[in-house]
Amino acid sequence: HALKTLRLACVTAVVLAAQAGALHAQDARIGRLREYLTAGAALGHVQGSVLVAESAKVFIDTAFGFANIELGVRATPDTRFRVASVTKQFTGMAIAMLAQDGKLRISDSISKYLDSIPAEWSGITIHHLLRHTSGISDYEEWFGGYDTQAYPDYMSQDSAAWRIVRDARKRPLDFAPGSEFHYSTSAYILLGFIIERASGMSYEDFLRTHIHEPLGMTHSGQDHSLELLADRATGYQLRPGAGAVPYFDGLSQGHLVLAHYQLMQPPQADA
Repeated sequence: HALKTLRLACVTAVVLAAQAGALHAQDARIGRLREYLTAGAALGHVQGSVLVAESAKVFIDTAFGFANIELGVRATPDTRFRVASVTKQFTGMAIAMLAQDGKLRISDSISKYLDSIPAEWSGITIHHLLRHTSGISDYEEWFGGYDTQAYPDYMSQDSAAWRIVRDARKRPLDFAPGSEFHYSTSAYILLGFIIERASGMSYEDFLRTHIHEPLGMTHSGQDHSLELLADRATGYQLRPGAGAVPYFDGLSQGHLVLAHYQLMQPPQADA
């Protein structure tokens, strides 16, 4: 009996020591990450809010830099940021939900949901759009990069999403559907229109009623550049020789605005 008790005590001590070691290593990693972020923020390289969590436990919930540089408004954990292509995961989720509900099939030709498509698009499926294998030209490459004035000029015009589809139709495919991989935001703009056709709802309303509201993401949703929105950060981009300059993107069809804490519910920050 004494031997069993001794063995149990030894095992318990080993387990506790291992747990303590793991916690110490975790604390050390979080500490190094804080130092890295703080140093980056001091150099102006980190602008935004940061949420670090594991298994529903939040370790870092803070913000660095400015939500608006011109007005000196600092970013906070409540700041809403335009998340640009991070929106793609919500678009993909919406497509999966519609497929699960029998409103569409991933293998469907996009011609079933989009009108007046070019003949060479007839072999493109929803699956191709999702996996960036459609061959449809990426509109973000039409202007020589983000640091040219042509890009924001194009994107700041009304109905940018429709313009992208219209202009993509005029361009040849980069490759035969399914034969190659090439990242294409144009493809995800098309998925947005497919969601609308299959659901009978606007892209914004579908995401709001089927994803954001059920998940309690009340501070997240569609971004409308021409509407006032509390706590929304101003977008910036780095220009050679000019530093940070304002960035305007009028594409509301496919971009969301998120408050980072909404990605982890409920918030249980240690610091």
